[in-house]
Amino acid sequence: MDELQPTWTEVSRSADRRKSREHELVLQAMGIPHGAMQAEGAHLLLVRTEDAPRAIEQIERYERENRNWPPHEEVPAAISDGAVGVVLYAAAMLLVYAADHGGAKWDLWETGAGKAIAIRRGEWWRTITALTLHTDLSHVVGNIVFGGAFGWILARSIGAGFAWTGFLVAGALGNLVNALLQPPDHVSIGASTGVFGALGIQVAFEWIRRRETGATRWRTWLPIAMGLALFLWLGTGGGSFSVTDTARETERKLAEITSRVDVMAHVTGAGAGLLIGAALAMLRHKVSYRGRVQIVAGAVTLIAVAGAWWIALHA
Repeated sequence: MDELQPTWTEVSRSADRRKSREHELVLQAMGIPHGAMQAEGAHLLLVRTEDAPRAIEQIERYERENRNWPPHEEVPAAISDGAVGVVLYAAAMLLVYAADHGGAKWDLWETGAGKAIAIRRGEWWRTITALTLHTDLSHVVGNIVFGGAFGWILARSIGAGFAWTGFLVAGALGNLVNALLQPPDHVSIGASTGVFGALGIQVAFEWIRRRETGATRWRTWLPIAMGLALFLWLGTGGGSFSVTDTARETERKLAEITSRVDVMAHVTGAGAGLLIGAALAMLRHKVSYRGRVQIVAGAVTLIAVAGAWWIALHA
């Protein structure tokens, strides 16, 4: 009498070849004999009928345990588009530039520039007023473009009010630390300290947020990499180095960069921004970044800039 041939039962059907392969590996790991075939555009797995209940159970168990893996990163909705803040920022920069270069009765450079010796003597308002002074039109336009871009991006993450408050605080702290580190006769001007402060805030905030939301490793570290690349490109005024440079060539390039760019101010601004961004990221679960608090923060920022200039002109 001939031996009865085993009957086969379908336990998995998927249009995704990768999913079918995963199920096949489950059966292989459990030592369940199986076969694979294609029919009607789908990938099928078959097992002996007596093994079907156990095979189905193992496949369903695999699906339950891996239902939420890999975790999907939730992209947060933008808190604000930041357009109004960018317009006000540009208007403030252009207003001070026009007053400084248009024959105003006050010497804004003398009263508002970030003179290291004056800041050390207690003229703290210069850490703010210096952010609004620029040497020429290309200087102010460059800071408007990059400051507006970084401010707009940051506003989408933490809101327009907090973004420009952070811009101002990071810029002021950066100017203060820069004044303490530089020689007494050093003078610093320009919004770039705040610009790099905004970049630092965004980098730290986004890095911590992505770590906490289970983003993949490369997506978690992407803000750090991009921030570093932007800083090396913009923070050095477009300067570049090569591994083939001699020590003398490197020294010459560094001297050229520092003669036209206040690199230390960019470093201190970015450093202050990183600290502020980290603090904002850790507080975001406890403090609401939506609603009227953004309006209040924005108003405080405008008042702080206007107040610093009022003190400077009447000191």
